[in-house]
Amino acid sequence: MPVQVDVDQFVLFEDSPSSYYGCEDRRTDVDAVLKQLNLNVKKSNIKLDGGNIVQSRNRVIITERILKENLNYSTNALIKELEELLQAEVILIPTEPYDDLGHADGMVNLIDDANVLVNDYVKTDASKSFQKKLHQRLKSNGFSIFTIPYTPDSIRYNPEIASAMGVYINYLQIGNQILFPFFGTDKADFEAFHSINELFNGDVIPIHCAEIAKQGGVLNCMTWPFQTTN
Repeated sequence: MPVQVDVDQFVLFEDSPSSYYGCEDRRTDVDAVLKQLNLNVKKSNIKLDGGNIVQSRNRVIITERILKENLNYSTNALIKELEELLQAEVILIPTEPYDDLGHADGMVNLIDDANVLVNDYVKTDASKSFQKKLHQRLKSNGFSIFTIPYTPDSIRYNPEIASAMGVYINYLQIGNQILFPFFGTDKADFEAFHSINELFNGDVIPIHCAEIAKQGGVLNCMTWPFQTTN
């Protein structure tokens, strides 16, 4: 689906090759939806999935997977065009080493332009090393970092089966409300819920997502929210 950059402005990117995963028959008929909603959409030939775009008002975080999927662009030219299209500063972060999709929305979530919520990567030594690299990149771009529990099911590390169990950062925010995933793991659910409650003044509503997560995503992955007024 297109990415909203203003109340009545949207950008439609091309799907990344890695997003298909052999499930072409499950893709949304985007043209039919756009026609029905009568949206003002600008199309781009840049390959970029919506799940790899994490936005605040003036900043956007995207993983470096976009560089591999747009080899016809230099890095500087690609970032420049993205910033013009998205009307925001673009920050590239390293891609999770075990994520075949390379999406940012399973790694980070922007609280605002200056503060970012990040998975607490402590599962393996490799994850700890990756966390250090990710934090350095975010801090070099002026972000203050807050971590949230990250307890991915072991199945997530099996490239044959995608799962988003334990990926709490893939919540959905609508106004001041946070729809927050629960997975039926009492201790981890409680710790994650406590962390998110400390950060946000709005309502945090738990949503049981174990079955959804088995399909490879959680609440942000399965929704397409957009604002209709300033």
